[in-house]
Amino acid sequence: MPMHTHDRTERAAKPGKTRRWLTAAAVAAGAVAAPLVLPAAPASAQVSGCSKGYVNANMAWGTCTSGSGSWSLTVQCYYWGANTAYGNGPGSIYATCPSASHVTNIILNTQA
Repeated sequence: MPMHTHDRTERAAKPGKTRRWLTAAAVAAGAVAAPLVLPAAPASAQVSGCSKGYVNANMAWGTCTSGSGSWSLTVQCYYWGANTAYGNGPGSIYATCPSASHVTNIILNTQA
């Protein structure tokens, strides 16, 4: 019966050829398994000198005086949920609740 090319159990491999193939396979596997090194992300900038307060029952203000980066001011509203305003860099922003509601809490987040 003729031997099929996929039946390798009856053929002996040449020692040098097998060793080269295994070495190449090990090198390829090491290259695939090597850790991927990425550059570090730049440090995120942050605003500072921030304060917050009420304008009236329906509106709050937030101010940051220095630094850079994005930040937010969230007002929690009675009867409504919450509304958020966003700022970038130093400056002032305002967040409001609907007129039928009022501000119950003010949250200024410098990590927005």
